[in-house]
Amino acid sequence: MLTSDRFVATTNTLKFSQLDGSEIKSDDLASLLNDEQAVAFVPKGVGIHPAIASTLNPDTIVVTRVSYPTDPIVISIPEKR
Repeated sequence: MLTSDRFVATTNTLKFSQLDGSEIKSDDLASLLNDEQAVAFVPKGVGIHPAIASTLNPDTIVVTRVSYPTDPIVISIPEKR
């Protein structure tokens, strides 16, 4: 589980993959991580541009948040006239 003041996630709310898009099973994640392993966190619904991906180590682990305990609610704020 990952946690901070602003972020809480578990393997149920995160997707792990390689740069090529192949999925990493959460059971295999611990063996893939080491002291020098690069990890890229990307928001839900966002990918890594191919030009940026080409500069990263091919073994980079991409972590995407795929669900939230409750998806955020967007409330419009009327403009002042």
